[in-house]
This record gives sequence, C-alpha cells and structure tokens, in this order.
Amino acid sequence: MPAAILGVLPSIVYNVRHGFASFHSTVPDTTTYQHRLRLFFSPLLPLLLGLREDYTQRRIIPSSFLTLAILAALVCLFFWGAWRAQRRPMFLLYVIVVVYPFIYAIPAETMFEGDPKYLVVLAPILVLLFAQLATTYRRALGLLAVAGVLSVVSLQRLDHYYATTPQQPPVAPRDIGPLVSTLDRLGLNRVYSTFWVAYRLDFDTRERIVASQSKLERVHLVGGVLRPLHNPLARWHPYERDVDAAPHPGFVFFKAALGDAGATLRTLAAHGYRRVPVGPFVVYAPPKTG
Repeated sequence: MPAAILGVLPSIVYNVRHGFASFHSTVPDTTTYQHRLRLFFSPLLPLLLGLREDYTQRRIIPSSFLTLAILAALVCLFFWGAWRAQRRPMFLLYVIVVVYPFIYAIPAETMFEGDPKYLVVLAPILVLLFAQLATTYRRALGLLAVAGVLSVVSLQRLDHYYATTPQQPPVAPRDIGPLVSTLDRLGLNRVYSTFWVAYRLDFDTRERIVASQSKLERVHLVGGVLRPLHNPLARWHPYERDVDAAPHPGFVFFKAALGDAGATLRTLAAHGYRRVPVGPFVVYAPPKTG
C-alpha cells in the first residue's frame, strides 16, 4: 500500500491543487449509466475476449449459438474458479472482476463501443485468471495455443480492417518530418490543427512548434486575426492560449478531411492565406509569413 500511494502521489498532488480536475470528465455525457454498463457486457467484453472483431463487432465464430455457448462456459468457469478460490489470495482477482464493471461505467468516456480500449486495465487480471488453467505442461501448451490462435486471427482481421476501411478521422503518419520542415520554411511556429496532428507536432518538436487542438470547421476574425473556434475537449489549454497570442498563426489540415472544412478554407483563401500541400497534409500560411 505505501508503494501504491507513492506511485500515485503525483496524481494526488495535482488533484489537490486543481480541484480534483482528473475526476471531471470533458466528454459530454449523452448516455446513461445503465447503457454504459450494458455496453461493458455487450459488445465490449466479448471484444476483449477475442470473440468479436474490433470496430465492426462481427463475431469471430460465425455461429451465434456457439459464441453464446462459449460465453456461458466462461461465466460458469469464472464462478467455479471463484468458489474454489475462497479463503485464498487469488479470490481478490475475482472480486476485482465483479466490481470493475460498476466502476468502469461511471465516466462518460466509456460510452464508446467500437473497441475495448477502456477495458485494457482489466486485461492483466483476466490473464492471471486464465493462467490458473495451466496447472500441467499439456494444459499450459493448450492455453498458449488458444491464445496464439486468437491473437493471429484478431490481428489479421484488424490489419484487413485498416487496409480496406478509410480512417475517419485520419491519423498522422509515423514520420511528420516533411510537415515540420515545411512549417520551418514558412516561418510558422504557432499553428492550429486537429487532435490527431496537434500533439504530435508539440511532442516531436519539443514545443519549438506549438500546435493547438482546435475546431477547424469555421474561423472568425479576432483583433484582425483569423482564429478557429476553441475545442472544448482540448487536452492542454496552455497550447491554445499560446497560439491565440501569436500575431500570424498558420493552419494545418489533413487532405482527407478538407471536405469538412469548406467554410474555413474559403475564408482563409479570401484573406490571402496560401495553400501549401505536404504529404497527407495541407498547410495554410498567412500572407505575412515566408
């Protein structure tokens, strides 16, 4: 317990100083607690267990009867294991699994149902529970074989999904060096962009270039300078204030998302902004730069 408190101490200190900010969700709560709890059990838990395909939620095993039979068997196995683990330290893991869904469903972020990203913290507990089956060499090999098959099938399906489905919103490529070089050439060290590229620019340039996570659907004049609407879900508002204070900020768009920013692009062009394509991006530079 002392080690756990020491590890979480930075979070405790931050919350005490900032009104327990980490407990305040920035995501609009458009669902009910009961709905988020239902999503935990279906489809997210089957997704985590490898019985459904991420994002599409299609069953890995085509037969719905067989899928339900596997889930029922796992439930029975869980309660059988919990009964056997009474009065043993292992029983705590079963308690965590039972309690977790009811805590998990509290924040509004868990309303997303495409993939079990917020169940990842539960995965190590499930691994330890399944590992109990490996009491002999043969059982251990069998368990590893099943896990290997699930991994191969799931990864192959994910690869197929990403290869055949246009990603929306688009995601910054691994190498954003050409974009950084273009911004340097244009003399732009303060830019507005969207979530999927803004923080990459901040991180990769060590804040030499500061990018603000903004809504780029519309822009308006503020003190003679075009500014986009602030994003209420921005992760770090100091970046927002920094770019707002710049006299001539630029704009960075994904080419694939230009269709959603038609009004903004027309306004920028009308005020003399220059369009500079670079890889999957388009930079709009103000007329006073470069």
